[in-house]
Amino acid sequence: MKSIMLLAALCAALVAGCKTQAPQAVAVQRPGTKQPLDSSAPSPPFVISAPDGSCEITINTAKAPDTTDWAEHTLAPVLAQWYPKISALLPAVGYTPPKKWSLTIAPGDGVAATGGTRVTANATWVRSQLNKEAVGALLHEEVHVVQQYGGGRRNNTPGVLSVGDITNLASLTKKLRANADPVAVFVGQQLTLAERKALAQYRGPGPKAYLWRTNLAGALNRIIGGPDIYDAALFKNVTLRDSTASLREEKPEGNDLRRLNRALLEDSFPGELARRSAGGRNRGNTGWLTEGIPDYIRWFLYEPQTHGAGPAYIQRRIDSDAKKGQVYEPKYNDSYRISANFLNFVTSKYDRHIVTKLNDALRQGKYYDDIWADNTGKTVQELNQEWVARVRQELRNLKTKPAASPAFAPTTRAVVVLAPPQPN
Repeated sequence: MKSIMLLAALCAALVAGCKTQAPQAVAVQRPGTKQPLDSSAPSPPFVISAPDGSCEITINTAKAPDTTDWAEHTLAPVLAQWYPKISALLPAVGYTPPKKWSLTIAPGDGVAATGGTRVTANATWVRSQLNKEAVGALLHEEVHVVQQYGGGRRNNTPGVLSVGDITNLASLTKKLRANADPVAVFVGQQLTLAERKALAQYRGPGPKAYLWRTNLAGALNRIIGGPDIYDAALFKNVTLRDSTASLREEKPEGNDLRRLNRALLEDSFPGELARRSAGGRNRGNTGWLTEGIPDYIRWFLYEPQTHGAGPAYIQRRIDSDAKKGQVYEPKYNDSYRISANFLNFVTSKYDRHIVTKLNDALRQGKYYDDIWADNTGKTVQELNQEWVARVRQELRNLKTKPAASPAFAPTTRAVVVLAPPQPN
């Protein structure tokens, strides 16, 4: 809980930082020569540092020298200024964002892509969007550099149970409170005073649920990391999987003992705990968040004045599908701008730190479906229904105003920046 409060504080600092003048970025060209826009001569790599020295960005335009002047004087300062802001919004305990990353603008396909700390951008597309979408699109890729999702999943200790592995918190809580069976009694006896208090305060979805969930996960992990918990009388009425029984017969130690203790708990509470052999953590498909978070930062923090993920954009999506004979209904997990709009709705109305919390869970590989209910009191499906109703109203408002201007000119004021953040 303390780590989440720390992350929230850092997020608040970011919002304040976005409204103040940042220190000047430091640029170093090796060697230094300014390239005219129509130059066809290769340009040496251009290096710029973030104002706080947290990162060094190398931009290579050797295969697209006509973009050099724009890259150095328009793009680079934005990337340098925003890197520490993005890092502050997407922190995690024990995690340090990459200190160096590179961008190469060269002929290619698509728009841009990020692999680790290397970003590539299609020079043809960049040329067509120099004064339109190019800077924002590459800031989106910069967010991917900071995200680095996947490392947490690789580094998790074997057998450790995450908050998302508690798949039915209400049912497990009911069993513990009722001392429903010998294993439930055993687990209840391991709870600390603080954990018992969290159990007593649990009343269903909401912030208290997240407090209890984290406390319960901590208690279960102490059990998992302790001595062998198997006892014939304790597990008399528990049906063990063949893999659990085989592992127990091996008299395991170390990480294998952790796996055994976890397997015993999974077999004791099959409807309440995720089975590691069946996929482990209850992450589901989170690609929509991996792309939705960068677009949220881009469209609602970096360039909100363009309304690029607002109702005018959603209306264009609807019109485009209508021409194909299809009906488009926005959904929270449609990724990119649509998911960014959804995240802005939840941030504005329910939890101004939800993006920070989602990022922390995703980076550690501990995202779980109930994270929405734990932090807002509503499931993601309930939030989606409410958001869609709001979007429909925004679209109705949009139709009563003058026709939308071309992309990247200021559009109508029916933007989905719903309200100032509400206290949690």
